[in-house]
Amino acid sequence: MSSIAELAKDYEKCARYWIKITILFPDRYDFFTTTATFLALTNKNCEAESFLKSALKLNPNYSPALFNLGFLKQKKNDHSTAVIYFSQSIDNDPKLDRAYFGRGISYMKINKYDLAIKDFNKTIELQPYGPHAYYYLCIIMNRTKRNSEVKKIIDKLLNFEPQIANQLKKELNL
Repeated sequence: MSSIAELAKDYEKCARYWIKITILFPDRYDFFTTTATFLALTNKNCEAESFLKSALKLNPNYSPALFNLGFLKQKKNDHSTAVIYFSQSIDNDPKLDRAYFGRGISYMKINKYDLAIKDFNKTIELQPYGPHAYYYLCIIMNRTKRNSEVKKIIDKLLNFEPQIANQLKKELNL
């Protein structure tokens, strides 16, 4: 039933189904994380956080729950706490490119540009054709007056994501 609701983008209904599923399967931390995902899609972030914390009580090293907690904290502009959750997620799954990207965004928001650059570069290493890490890397390089790096990144983007490259040129007045 949840799959049908998901196809219809009725995330409220999905969340209700998954809440019932967690009652039936109280030891399945992955089900708690899925429930939290649908709650977050309906902007029920406090409830989502509660389900993620329940998942982590069952499995403290479950990277998807840690990542999603980081994302929720990021949405609340609690970037220092988000960095902690993203870092724990990375510790448990060093190939989770989304966690490096999320942590990079939080580092950028708290002006830790060198750490953000490192995370965006790791994101690119793991996901070389994902344009978003390149985008934010350009933004930071521009803020820190590394104009030659900005040009190199845009030139690289032109090869596989020209729309983003042109958007950057426009935004950065290049």
